[in-house]
Amino acid sequence: MSRRCRAGARRQEAGRIGRRAYWVLLGLTLAGCASPSAPAPSQPLADGAKQFTGLVVNVADGDTMTVMREGVGRPVQLVGIDCPELKQPYGKQAKRHAAQLALNQEVTVKEEGPGTEGLSGLVTLPDGRILNQELVRAGLCWWARRYQGDDALPLLEAEAHAAQRGLWADPEPVPPWDWRKMKVKPKERNSQP
Repeated sequence: MSRRCRAGARRQEAGRIGRRAYWVLLGLTLAGCASPSAPAPSQPLADGAKQFTGLVVNVADGDTMTVMREGVGRPVQLVGIDCPELKQPYGKQAKRHAAQLALNQEVTVKEEGPGTEGLSGLVTLPDGRILNQELVRAGLCWWARRYQGDDALPLLEAEAHAAQRGLWADPEPVPPWDWRKMKVKPKERNSQP
């Protein structure tokens, strides 16, 4: 390897380390800013649900994000919706849209219970819009039929479908629950009860 190539490789590695250090320091700084001297517990609502406010520090995919709570990043799954997987058509668009709306924003999470990757809830954006609804409105996810907590979701999905927005432009979009089943290896499928 030439001296010039080695120098470029060292600069590139130093850049990666520098970026990692920057994000770690930013997270620690935000954690310090987000947590007051006595951490505030979740606030109970009139219907018995709990809610908390925190900064969205990561969007993993269209319906999963990390929200800072009491100085710790908590995974939050958006309740009532199912976005396409990242490798599925419209999966990256769903993630990008969620990030544009919520990343680095102070949001309010109304806890609905445990999710597959943390807790599940409704996420209210600083302008009062509900992120769960905005993703359905944009045609970037399916309304989860088993969820009965938000009457607007089926109406928003029907509207997006009629307008052929997002994934509804595809004549036969594959729901993520079917996509996940197709991705299970035959050996794993046979071993499941």
